[in-house]
Amino acid sequence: MAEPEIGIDQSDCTICVCILSAVSACLIADVYILSSAILFLKIRQMARGQQKLQSQQRNLKKQQEAKKGSAVDHKKAAQKGLIYQCVVCRSQMPDLKTYGQHFENKHPKSSKPPELLAESTSSSAS
Repeated sequence: MAEPEIGIDQSDCTICVCILSAVSACLIADVYILSSAILFLKIRQMARGQQKLQSQQRNLKKQQEAKKGSAVDHKKAAQKGLIYQCVVCRSQMPDLKTYGQHFENKHPKSSKPPELLAESTSSSAS
């Protein structure tokens, strides 16, 4: 059995080529539009936007961990260190030596409190 010949003339080929080129042009146009849309979206985002967000999240975690780790309240610790209080101006000092210097400089006409009198007699006895 002989296979029937399929007659394809040049006009049929031209139509096929035109259809294929039209389809490929549409596909290329769709790809171009899609890539343009992606490019547009990328342009609208800030440069290094993802890195910026990641950096902010890392910094937030570090700050939260630092808050959890620092159970020491520095103001309270400093307040505990101030033992002596001036009887005239109510300012606080950490030790007797500083208290004595403060009292001599700020309140020279006032009489010394008993803490400073005891400190001055013990230092002059040595």
